[in-house]
Amino acid sequence: MLLLAYNKKIRADVVHIKTRVIRPVRASACPDLVPPDQDGPFVPPQSVRVGDPSVSGRSSSVPERLRRQWTRVTVLASVGAVVGFLLLSRWWTASHGGAWLTAAGGFAVVELLLLRRWLPTNRSTDTAPIRPTLGIANGLTVLRGLLLAAVAGFLPLAKPPGTGLWVPAALYSGAVLLDYLDGFFARQLGEVTQLGRRLDEAMDTTGLAVAAALAVLYGQFPVWYLLVLLAKPAYLASLWVWQRASSRSLSPLPETTVRRRLAALQMVVTASALSPPVGPPITTWLAALGAIPFAALFVRDWFAAIGAY
Repeated sequence: MLLLAYNKKIRADVVHIKTRVIRPVRASACPDLVPPDQDGPFVPPQSVRVGDPSVSGRSSSVPERLRRQWTRVTVLASVGAVVGFLLLSRWWTASHGGAWLTAAGGFAVVELLLLRRWLPTNRSTDTAPIRPTLGIANGLTVLRGLLLAAVAGFLPLAKPPGTGLWVPAALYSGAVLLDYLDGFFARQLGEVTQLGRRLDEAMDTTGLAVAAALAVLYGQFPVWYLLVLLAKPAYLASLWVWQRASSRSLSPLPETTVRRRLAALQMVVTASALSPPVGPPITTWLAALGAIPFAALFVRDWFAAIGAY
């Protein structure tokens, strides 16, 4: 009995020391780190927001709703690829359908992987919270990318016979229309995000390259038009070389809407060239109409970037 009473006294003394001595000392030194009582649920400090990247040092986790939306997009893209394969195999041959599926599927997989990787940028600024859904604007941009994947599927194929030429032309024309609509809805609905800007830039570059290459393969554009596709890589590479050689920083480019308008002109010209009723020499003149001002803009921007304009 004496031993039992002695043990109870020791436990009481320990509780007294923890509640009366240790806890007040910790509270005065760092109040946010005071552990919770054993008989109550843990409540995180009010000054620390759970999942805040500024606190944890990591990027905020992607909302589960946004992850599920990406999964649904992947499923819909897979269903669309299978449907496209079946339709093309029935209209043309199974080998043509398989070649189309391989090229289009590869393009779509890259697009979906990039989308998955860029989901944490579905926010307006670096400090803004991640939006829980893609929204209408980004949804249209993703759809534009899937249409461009369908266009890319025709690259390994021969020129479609008869009315089949209208298929890639219609797909790319739809992508060009969505390029206007996604920007319109982003501005009108307040859905301008870093993700949208990344996707838009990627779709503009790759989409124009795919459509222009297809127009060259079909004999609608002259071969030299492919040099236009090298304008941006050459521009960026030459600036990198200049910056390394001169050890100087680049100057910001002047604000202008000309770049966007010229890019839109390039898309319209390329979509027109893919249309069956239009052919050389009209398409050759259209190629020059789009290429000359496009290349001239890169030259002007190059001199502006090095501070000579």
